[in-house]
Amino acid sequence: MDRKLIFDVGANDGTDTAYYLGLGYSVVAIEADPRLAARLRERFAVEVDTGMVKVANVAVTDEDCAEVALYRSQVDTESSLIPSMAERSGPAERIVVAGRGLCSLFGEYGVPWYCKIDIEGYDAMAVSGMSGSQVRPDYISCEAAGRPIGDIARDETLLYVVLDALAAQGYRFFKLVDQESLQLLTDAGHYDRVHSWSFRVRTKWERWLGRPGRKGLCGSASVSGPFGDELGGEWADYETTRRRLRLHFTHYDHYTKNKQFIFWADIHGKY
Repeated sequence: MDRKLIFDVGANDGTDTAYYLGLGYSVVAIEADPRLAARLRERFAVEVDTGMVKVANVAVTDEDCAEVALYRSQVDTESSLIPSMAERSGPAERIVVAGRGLCSLFGEYGVPWYCKIDIEGYDAMAVSGMSGSQVRPDYISCEAAGRPIGDIARDETLLYVVLDALAAQGYRFFKLVDQESLQLLTDAGHYDRVHSWSFRVRTKWERWLGRPGRKGLCGSASVSGPFGDELGGEWADYETTRRRLRLHFTHYDHYTKNKQFIFWADIHGKY
C-alpha cells in the first residue's frame, strides 16, 4: 500500500484531485466521461508529466468489462451508469466506455491509502469490485446513499446498500459527513438544526462576513473535504452507523421538498 497515493473515483472536474495534490498526495483520477477525462489531463498537465497525477478514463464497476453503457447527463456531475440517475435533469446521452474493477485498478496503479468514490448511485458496486484484492485501502469514502430521496423513502433498504457493501469488504468503523457543511453526523440532530431560524440567521451572517465555514476552508464549495482521522470525532460501529443513517435521512427527507435530490452525505470507512 502506498500511503501517499489517493484514488479519486469520479474525478469529474478535478476539484478533489486538486485538493489532494495540495495536501501532498499523488492521485489516480478516475473518470468515465471521455470529455471530462480529457479536461483533467489538460488541467493537470504538469502533474501528469511529473507522475503526480494519472488519469484513467474508465467507468468503475464490480469487474473488468470491455464495454459498459455510461449515461452522460446534461449536468456533468449527474452522469451515471444508472439511466434514471443521469436523467434527473433531462434526457441523457448513452455512450460506451470501458469498465474496470477496483481490484484490477489496484493491480495497475497500486493500492491507495485512501479511496474516494462518488459515481452517482454506483458506489456499492464499485466497492464490491475489491473482493479479489488481498490488500484494501486503509480509508474509503462513498456517497452514503446516492439515490433520490424519494426512492429511498419508498424502499428503505436502499439506504443501507453502501454501508453493507463496505462492511462486506471488511470495513468495521464508520463516520457520516454532511457534504454541504462537512460536519460529522452523530446522534445529535443536524438537518432539523440547520433549518432552525437561529442557524439560518447565523449562516447568512457568516456568508455576509465572508466566513462560509469548513467548506470554505477546503477552497471550494464542491470539494469532498477531509478524510481518515483528519475528520475528527469518533468512529462508530456498523449498528450505530445504520441507526444514524436512518435518523439523518428521515430529517433530510422531511426538509427537502424536491424528492429527486440525493441524500447528500458521505460515509467514510476504515478497518
